[in-house]
Amino acid sequence: MDLSAINKINNLPNFLPTKKFEELQRNKMYQIMEIKKVNTKYGPKILGIVENEFSIFFPNRTNQKLIDDEEQLTSLIDLASAGELHLNYLGTAYHKFEFLIKPS
Repeated sequence: MDLSAINKINNLPNFLPTKKFEELQRNKMYQIMEIKKVNTKYGPKILGIVENEFSIFFPNRTNQKLIDDEEQLTSLIDLASAGELHLNYLGTAYHKFEFLIKPS
């Protein structure tokens, strides 16, 4: 029996856990390490890698704005790559948050 295919699957790189916005602490500053545009079964979504600890999908209103405005998305990707992009979660039922630029 050839187990190489199964063993190959078991050795895939680890994925960061995904958190929901309601799991974030209010008024806490989180560093966004990376921003990616990913294809999901629900269409394209924007994924943020937070402090290399977990990933988060941004709300639909943010997704739509960034998908429609490629220049804005590219700016956020560049800021995240430079270590300057942060997120402050403000809470509420609508998961308000703000992006902040803090030089590294």
